[in-house]
Amino acid sequence: MAFLSKAVEKYGDVFRMRLLGNPLVMLNHPDHVHRADYAAKYGAEYGSVPTAWLDRFEAFGDHLGVAFQLIDDVLGIWGDPAVTGKPVGSDLRARKKSAPVVAALKAGTAASDRLDRLDATPGDLTDHQVAVLTGLVEDAGGRTWTLAEADRRIAAAWELLDPLDLDPVARQGLVDLTTALTARRA
Repeated sequence: MAFLSKAVEKYGDVFRMRLLGNPLVMLNHPDHVHRADYAAKYGAEYGSVPTAWLDRFEAFGDHLGVAFQLIDDVLGIWGDPAVTGKPVGSDLRARKKSAPVVAALKAGTAASDRLDRLDATPGDLTDHQVAVLTGLVEDAGGRTWTLAEADRRIAAAWELLDPLDLDPVARQGLVDLTTALTARRA
C-alpha cells in the first residue's frame, strides 16, 4: 500500500480545473505521468488483489484524486497561509478558474454576475478586489458546492471498496490515505 499512497499523493499535480462549461471538466497536465486512478489500480494490482477488483480501485483513485483537487481549490482561496504557503486569495489574484470560482460563476445569482464583471476587470487586482471576489465566490455558493462535491466523491470512492473483503491492514491504510488527502479544510 505504500506504493499506492505515494502515487496517489502526487495527484494534486496532475489536474487543474478549467472553465469549460462544467466545474468538473478536468484536463490532464501534459508534463505529469502520474494519475490517481491508475495509481490506485496498479497499486492494488501490485498488492495482489483479485483482478475483478482492479476497476473498483481505479475508480476509487479517481474519486479521491478529484476530491483532493477540489479541496486544494478551496484552500487556494480560503486556506491558511501558514499551512498553504500562499496568501489568502492567491488563486483569485492569479485569476485561476478553480472549482469554487466556476461553480460560483455557473450559479446564476446576482453574486455570480458581479463576480464575472469584477473578474473581467483588466490589470492586477487590488487586495480589496480580491477580498470582494472571495466574498462573491462564497455568496454565490462556490465554496459550499465544491466542498459538497468533494464529500460526494469521497463517499463514492468508499462505496466502491466497502463491499470488498479487504485485508484489515490494507483497508486501514486506505482510510489513512483518504484522510491524509482530504482532511485539509479551510
